[in-house]
Amino acid sequence: MKYLFVIYTDIEYKQHLDNFKSQEFYRKICDDPTIEVIEWGTDFHTDYRDLPTKTQEMMKWCSENKEYDYLIKCDDTIFDDKWVHYRDRLVYENIFKNDDIEYSWVWGDWLKDFRLTLPLLSSLFTDQELFYKCIMIAKDFEKNGYEIFGNANWNELKFYSPNKCWKVGMWGGWFKRERVSDHYRGINYLPMFNTDIWKIYFKEHYDEDKIDYDLDFIDSTIQFYEGKFYMVSRDFSIFIGEQEKLAKDLSNNFPVEDLMVGYLSNEFKSIRSISK
Repeated sequence: MKYLFVIYTDIEYKQHLDNFKSQEFYRKICDDPTIEVIEWGTDFHTDYRDLPTKTQEMMKWCSENKEYDYLIKCDDTIFDDKWVHYRDRLVYENIFKNDDIEYSWVWGDWLKDFRLTLPLLSSLFTDQELFYKCIMIAKDFEKNGYEIFGNANWNELKFYSPNKCWKVGMWGGWFKRERVSDHYRGINYLPMFNTDIWKIYFKEHYDEDKIDYDLDFIDSTIQFYEGKFYMVSRDFSIFIGEQEKLAKDLSNNFPVEDLMVGYLSNEFKSIRSISK
Protein backbone atom coordinates (compact mmCIF):
# COMPACT_ATOMS: atom_id res chain seq x y z
CA MET A 1 0.00 0.00 0.00
CA LYS A 2 1.35 3.40 -1.01
CA TYR A 3 0.25 6.55 0.83
CA LEU A 4 0.58 10.19 -0.13
CA PHE A 5 0.46 12.19 3.10
CA VAL A 6 -0.45 15.81 2.38
CA ILE A 7 0.14 18.33 5.15
CA TYR A 8 -2.49 20.99 4.49
CA THR A 9 -0.98 24.34 5.40
CA ASP A 10 -0.75 28.03 4.48
CA ILE A 11 2.01 30.59 4.01
CA GLU A 12 0.70 32.34 7.15
CA TYR A 13 0.78 29.13 9.21
CA LYS A 14 4.53 28.55 9.45
CA GLN A 15 4.41 28.21 13.26
CA HIS A 16 1.76 25.46 12.95
CA LEU A 17 3.76 23.63 10.30
CA ASP A 18 6.92 23.85 12.40
CA ASN A 19 5.02 22.42 15.37
CA PHE A 20 3.72 19.56 13.22
CA LYS A 21 7.24 18.76 12.04
CA SER A 22 8.51 18.65 15.62
CA GLN A 23 6.25 15.70 16.45
CA GLU A 24 7.33 12.07 16.69
CA PHE A 25 4.44 11.22 14.37
CA TYR A 26 6.03 13.31 11.61
CA ARG A 27 9.38 11.59 12.00
CA LYS A 28 7.78 8.16 11.74
CA ILE A 29 5.76 8.87 8.60
CA CYS A 30 8.85 10.39 6.95
CA ASP A 31 10.85 7.26 7.78
CA ASP A 32 8.23 4.91 6.32
CA PRO A 33 9.11 4.02 2.69
CA THR A 34 5.43 3.40 1.88
CA ILE A 35 4.53 7.01 2.72
CA GLU A 36 5.42 10.08 0.68
CA VAL A 37 5.01 13.30 2.66
CA ILE A 38 4.35 16.61 0.90
CA GLU A 39 3.06 20.04 1.92
CA TRP A 40 0.25 21.93 0.22
CA GLY A 41 -0.09 25.67 0.72
CA THR A 42 3.34 26.64 2.06
CA ASP A 43 3.85 29.29 -0.62
CA PHE A 44 0.39 30.87 -0.86
CA HIS A 45 -2.47 32.11 1.31
CA THR A 46 -6.06 30.90 1.03
CA ASP A 47 -9.03 32.65 2.59
CA TYR A 48 -11.06 30.32 4.77
CA ARG A 49 -14.08 30.41 2.49
CA ASP A 50 -11.96 29.29 -0.48
CA LEU A 51 -10.88 26.01 1.13
CA PRO A 52 -13.24 23.92 -1.07
CA THR A 53 -11.33 25.15 -4.13
CA LYS A 54 -7.98 24.68 -2.41
CA THR A 55 -8.83 21.03 -1.71
CA GLN A 56 -10.17 20.42 -5.22
CA GLU A 57 -6.99 21.85 -6.74
CA MET A 58 -4.84 19.80 -4.38
CA MET A 59 -6.63 16.58 -5.34
CA LYS A 60 -6.31 17.39 -9.05
CA TRP A 61 -2.58 18.15 -8.86
CA CYS A 62 -1.77 15.13 -6.72
CA SER A 63 -3.73 12.69 -8.90
CA GLU A 64 -1.93 14.01 -11.99
CA ASN A 65 1.58 14.17 -10.53
CA LYS A 66 1.90 11.58 -7.75
CA GLU A 67 1.54 7.82 -7.40
CA TYR A 68 -0.42 6.48 -4.43
CA ASP A 69 -3.20 4.15 -3.38
CA TYR A 70 -4.50 6.51 -0.71
CA LEU A 71 -4.15 10.25 -0.25
CA ILE A 72 -4.25 11.50 3.33
CA LYS A 73 -5.15 15.11 3.97
CA CYS A 74 -4.02 16.30 7.40
CA ASP A 75 -4.19 19.86 8.74
CA ASP A 76 -0.94 21.30 10.07
CA THR A 77 -2.85 22.60 13.11
CA ILE A 78 -3.84 19.13 14.31
CA PHE A 79 -1.18 19.10 17.05
CA ASP A 80 -2.18 22.54 18.35
CA ASP A 81 -3.69 22.84 21.84
CA LYS A 82 -7.18 23.38 20.45
CA TRP A 83 -7.14 19.88 19.00
CA VAL A 84 -5.40 18.15 21.89
CA HIS A 85 -7.86 15.23 21.80
CA TYR A 86 -6.61 14.25 18.32
CA ARG A 87 -3.25 13.26 19.79
CA ASP A 88 -4.85 10.08 21.14
CA ARG A 89 -5.84 9.02 17.64
CA LEU A 90 -3.06 10.47 15.48
CA VAL A 91 -0.66 7.67 16.30
CA TYR A 92 1.52 6.17 13.56
CA GLU A 93 0.99 2.57 14.66
CA ASN A 94 -2.78 2.99 14.95
CA ILE A 95 -3.16 4.29 11.42
CA PHE A 96 -0.51 2.53 9.38
CA LYS A 97 0.03 -0.73 11.26
CA ASN A 98 -3.20 -1.56 13.08
CA ASP A 99 -5.68 0.06 10.67
CA ASP A 100 -7.41 1.60 13.70
CA ILE A 101 -8.77 4.80 12.19
CA GLU A 102 -12.53 5.40 12.27
CA TYR A 103 -13.93 7.04 15.41
CA SER A 104 -16.36 9.76 16.46
CA TRP A 105 -15.51 12.34 19.09
CA VAL A 106 -18.23 13.27 21.56
CA TRP A 107 -17.66 16.58 23.33
CA GLY A 108 -18.19 16.60 27.07
CA ASP A 109 -20.77 19.37 26.71
CA TRP A 110 -22.87 17.06 24.53
CA LEU A 111 -22.92 14.50 27.34
CA LYS A 112 -23.36 17.10 30.07
CA ASP A 113 -26.40 18.59 28.30
CA PHE A 114 -27.42 15.38 26.58
CA ARG A 115 -31.16 16.00 26.96
CA LEU A 116 -30.72 19.09 24.78
CA THR A 117 -28.24 17.49 22.38
CA LEU A 118 -30.13 14.23 21.93
CA PRO A 119 -30.68 14.87 18.18
CA LEU A 120 -26.91 15.32 17.72
CA LEU A 121 -26.11 12.12 19.58
CA SER A 122 -28.79 10.10 17.80
CA SER A 123 -27.53 11.23 14.38
CA LEU A 124 -23.94 10.50 15.35
CA PHE A 125 -24.68 6.99 16.59
CA THR A 126 -27.18 5.41 14.25
CA ASP A 127 -25.95 2.10 15.69
CA GLN A 128 -28.36 1.60 18.61
CA GLU A 129 -25.85 -0.17 20.83
CA LEU A 130 -23.39 2.73 20.65
CA PHE A 131 -26.18 5.26 21.05
CA TYR A 132 -27.50 3.65 24.22
CA LYS A 133 -23.96 3.29 25.59
CA CYS A 134 -23.41 6.99 25.03
CA ILE A 135 -26.70 7.85 26.76
CA MET A 136 -25.79 5.62 29.71
CA ILE A 137 -22.53 7.55 30.08
CA ALA A 138 -24.41 10.84 29.85
CA LYS A 139 -26.91 9.77 32.49
CA ASP A 140 -24.10 8.61 34.75
CA PHE A 141 -22.43 12.00 34.38
CA GLU A 142 -25.73 13.72 35.12
CA LYS A 143 -25.98 11.69 38.31
CA ASN A 144 -22.36 11.57 39.50
CA GLY A 145 -20.64 14.46 37.73
CA TYR A 146 -16.91 14.28 37.14
CA GLU A 147 -16.61 11.30 39.48
CA ILE A 148 -17.32 9.10 36.45
CA PHE A 149 -13.72 9.66 35.35
CA GLY A 150 -12.69 7.34 38.16
CA ASN A 151 -15.06 4.64 37.01
CA ALA A 152 -13.37 2.00 34.83
CA ASN A 153 -16.65 1.39 33.02
CA TRP A 154 -16.32 4.79 31.36
CA ASN A 155 -12.72 4.57 30.21
CA GLU A 156 -13.72 6.00 26.83
CA LEU A 157 -13.92 9.40 28.50
CA LYS A 158 -10.90 11.55 29.08
CA PHE A 159 -10.17 14.87 30.72
CA TYR A 160 -7.46 17.00 29.12
CA SER A 161 -5.56 19.37 31.39
CA PRO A 162 -5.79 23.13 30.88
CA ASN A 163 -3.67 24.56 28.08
CA LYS A 164 -3.40 27.81 26.10
CA CYS A 165 -6.72 27.14 24.35
CA TRP A 166 -8.71 25.31 27.04
CA LYS A 167 -8.21 27.43 30.16
CA VAL A 168 -10.07 25.01 32.44
CA GLY A 169 -9.33 21.90 30.43
CA MET A 170 -11.75 19.96 28.25
CA TRP A 171 -13.28 16.51 28.19
CA GLY A 172 -15.07 14.04 25.99
CA GLY A 173 -14.59 10.64 24.45
CA TRP A 174 -13.61 8.79 21.28
CA PHE A 175 -16.05 6.09 20.21
CA LYS A 176 -15.06 3.44 17.70
CA ARG A 177 -17.04 3.32 14.42
CA GLU A 178 -17.45 0.88 11.58
CA ARG A 179 -15.77 1.78 8.32
CA VAL A 180 -18.03 3.86 6.07
CA SER A 181 -16.21 3.16 2.81
CA ASP A 182 -12.93 1.84 1.43
CA HIS A 183 -12.68 5.03 -0.63
CA TYR A 184 -13.33 7.56 2.14
CA ARG A 185 -12.03 7.20 5.67
CA GLY A 186 -11.15 9.48 8.56
CA ILE A 187 -10.60 9.90 12.26
CA ASN A 188 -13.65 11.89 13.37
CA TYR A 189 -17.04 11.06 11.81
CA LEU A 190 -19.32 14.00 12.54
CA PRO A 191 -23.06 13.94 13.26
CA MET A 192 -25.73 15.39 11.03
CA PHE A 193 -25.94 19.13 11.69
CA ASN A 194 -29.27 20.92 11.65
CA THR A 195 -29.83 24.52 10.59
CA ASP A 196 -29.19 25.90 14.07
CA ILE A 197 -25.84 24.11 14.34
CA TRP A 198 -24.74 25.40 10.93
CA LYS A 199 -25.66 28.96 11.92
CA ILE A 200 -23.44 28.59 15.00
CA TYR A 201 -20.66 27.19 12.80
CA PHE A 202 -20.69 30.16 10.42
CA LYS A 203 -20.92 32.62 13.30
CA GLU A 204 -17.81 31.06 14.90
CA HIS A 205 -15.77 30.82 11.68
CA TYR A 206 -16.65 34.07 9.92
CA ASP A 207 -17.45 37.69 10.57
CA GLU A 208 -21.23 37.71 10.17
CA ASP A 209 -21.05 40.92 8.17
CA LYS A 210 -18.61 39.39 5.68
CA ILE A 211 -20.12 35.97 4.97
CA ASP A 212 -23.15 35.08 2.94
CA TYR A 213 -24.22 31.47 2.82
CA ASP A 214 -27.16 29.54 1.48
CA LEU A 215 -28.38 26.73 3.72
CA ASP A 216 -30.38 25.34 0.81
CA PHE A 217 -27.48 25.21 -1.64
CA ILE A 218 -26.36 21.69 -0.74
CA ASP A 219 -27.56 18.84 1.44
CA SER A 220 -25.95 19.89 4.71
CA THR A 221 -27.53 17.13 6.79
CA ILE A 222 -25.13 14.43 5.60
CA GLN A 223 -22.46 12.98 7.86
CA PHE A 224 -18.81 13.42 6.96
CA TYR A 225 -15.31 13.20 8.39
CA GLU A 226 -13.92 16.29 10.05
CA GLY A 227 -11.33 17.94 7.82
CA LYS A 228 -8.48 17.71 10.34
CA PHE A 229 -7.67 14.24 8.97
CA TYR A 230 -9.24 12.09 6.29
CA MET A 231 -8.02 9.76 3.57
CA VAL A 232 -9.38 9.07 0.10
CA SER A 233 -8.61 6.41 -2.47
CA ARG A 234 -6.82 7.35 -5.66
CA ASP A 235 -10.00 6.93 -7.70
CA PHE A 236 -11.98 9.13 -5.33
CA SER A 237 -9.24 11.78 -5.30
CA ILE A 238 -9.40 11.92 -9.11
CA PHE A 239 -13.16 12.41 -8.87
CA ILE A 240 -12.76 15.27 -6.35
CA GLY A 241 -10.13 16.88 -8.56
CA GLU A 242 -12.63 17.02 -11.41
CA GLN A 243 -15.20 19.03 -9.39
CA GLU A 244 -13.89 22.53 -10.11
CA LYS A 245 -17.34 24.09 -10.62
CA LEU A 246 -18.82 22.59 -7.46
CA ALA A 247 -15.83 23.72 -5.41
CA LYS A 248 -16.15 27.30 -6.65
CA ASP A 249 -19.91 27.30 -6.13
CA LEU A 250 -19.45 26.03 -2.58
CA SER A 251 -16.86 28.70 -1.86
CA ASN A 252 -19.46 31.29 -2.85
CA ASN A 253 -22.52 29.69 -1.27
CA PHE A 254 -21.62 27.18 1.45
CA PRO A 255 -17.86 27.29 2.15
CA VAL A 256 -17.30 24.08 4.11
CA GLU A 257 -14.43 22.01 2.70
CA ASP A 258 -14.93 18.78 4.63
CA LEU A 259 -18.68 18.76 3.93
CA MET A 260 -17.81 18.97 0.23
CA VAL A 261 -15.68 15.83 0.46
CA GLY A 262 -18.42 13.97 2.35
CA TYR A 263 -21.01 15.07 -0.21
CA LEU A 264 -18.80 13.96 -3.09
CA SER A 265 -18.23 10.63 -1.38
CA ASN A 266 -21.96 9.94 -1.65
CA GLU A 267 -21.98 11.06 -5.28
CA PHE A 268 -18.94 8.87 -6.04
CA LYS A 269 -20.59 5.89 -4.38
CA SER A 270 -23.77 6.37 -6.41
CA ILE A 271 -21.88 6.63 -9.69
CA ARG A 272 -19.86 3.49 -8.97
CA SER A 273 -22.97 1.51 -8.03
CA ILE A 274 -24.70 2.52 -11.27
CA SER A 275 -21.69 1.58 -13.38
CA LYS A 276 -21.48 -1.93 -11.94
